[in-house]
Amino acid sequence: IAGQRVLLVAPGACVTPEVPDLTIVPDTIDLAVNQRFRPLLMPTDGSGTPSGVVAQSWYVDDPTVAAVVNERGMLMGRGEGTTTLRAAIGPGVTVSAPVVVHAQRGTWWVDTDVGLSRPVQLGTEEYPLAWPNWAFLAAAEGDTIRFKPGIHEFNSYWAEEDANLDDLYHGVVFIGDTLPDGTRPIVRGPDGDGRVQWYAGDNGRIQDLVLQNAYFFVNGLRNLHVENVRFEPTVNSYRDAIEIYSQTIDTLSIVRSDFLNHAGSSDYAVVSWDGASFVRSHDSNFSDWSNTVYLGDVDSLDVQRNQFSYTNLALSSYNVGRERPYGIAVVIDN
Repeated sequence: IAGQRVLLVAPGACVTPEVPDLTIVPDTIDLAVNQRFRPLLMPTDGSGTPSGVVAQSWYVDDPTVAAVVNERGMLMGRGEGTTTLRAAIGPGVTVSAPVVVHAQRGTWWVDTDVGLSRPVQLGTEEYPLAWPNWAFLAAAEGDTIRFKPGIHEFNSYWAEEDANLDDLYHGVVFIGDTLPDGTRPIVRGPDGDGRVQWYAGDNGRIQDLVLQNAYFFVNGLRNLHVENVRFEPTVNSYRDAIEIYSQTIDTLSIVRSDFLNHAGSSDYAVVSWDGASFVRSHDSNFSDWSNTVYLGDVDSLDVQRNQFSYTNLALSSYNVGRERPYGIAVVIDN
């Protein structure tokens, strides 16, 4: 059998003898440094019928730009530049596609319905991610994770690599594309519990979103701003909407947001255990939390024009015995 025919299915009575051409999808692979992506081999014949051909091996021309990290062709961006990905179909038979790797993507587009309907997900507007956490491994300081209008989901598990994708190590912006009538994208946690574990970064922001069973555990981020966000548990759970744990955060700012716990969770809306230089909450609504805003060792506190309802404890700010003296508190018109 000629080498170029190896791995190609011999036609039967009901099979066309024409061998379909193959291509790597997408035709140009656009990655950020540390981003992982598995390209596909797809037929380019008129029928679009899958060929049954799989790649024997994958490799790139310049492994300092991108590298293949497993036998299934999983590709990872390593350094800014361009190279070529090649898939060996059989002896002497290959297909290829250019690979472009950027230092950082800037904007990661998320659209669950579109992402699941496309053969690949890159985080570009053409090939959006189905789940925002798929950007966490490669997101850089200052990047934006942007949600299209609609309903989206967190998925904290990547079966391809058996990896947990909850962990975020840079200050990024979570923001939703708001419709003209003010409707914000909805982001839901898987099985009633989606958790972002924010372990590092300078400036984080959450804006213009409705978060259903999606929580933020902050243990390393320096500054967090929340604006026009509705936290809305729909199942009874033991999660704080925002928990700042084992660190002294510089700034926590909450503006024009709603924390509505109609599901009956017994935990906190906002809690900072180990101190904050400055905490602000303006024009926000907190309802149905057992303990609403619980702050330890805050230097400066600014709480104005908020509504607290159906709670055992609306606001607590206390000193935990550190040497830093209590600073200034402004609490008016609540």
